[in-house]
Amino acid sequence: MDFETGKSLSDDIKHARSTLHSCLESHPNRSHHPVPTHDLKTCRGLCYLRYRKLGLLASTFSGTGFVLAKLFPGAPDAHWSPPTAVFLSGLGLGLQLGLEVV
Repeated sequence: MDFETGKSLSDDIKHARSTLHSCLESHPNRSHHPVPTHDLKTCRGLCYLRYRKLGLLASTFSGTGFVLAKLFPGAPDAHWSPPTAVFLSGLGLGLQLGLEVV
């Protein structure tokens, strides 16, 4: 389990590339891909986020990631936008206990 959010946009891009590659490659024990290639061809954008949340009565969360938009979706020359960095952070209060890493 990776408890560390990205240190930089390039770290997040490397991690996302590795994750997407492993989702698209064939495995002998899997009859389908977790991410159907048709969905990637027809989507309008992708968002990749990694965050962690820790709480006991009060909680905090933080994360990093990026967003890509498909430029001219549906056109034969459609291509992806440059990545736009995203940063998440927040606090919570209430009855809670746990650690979450996504």
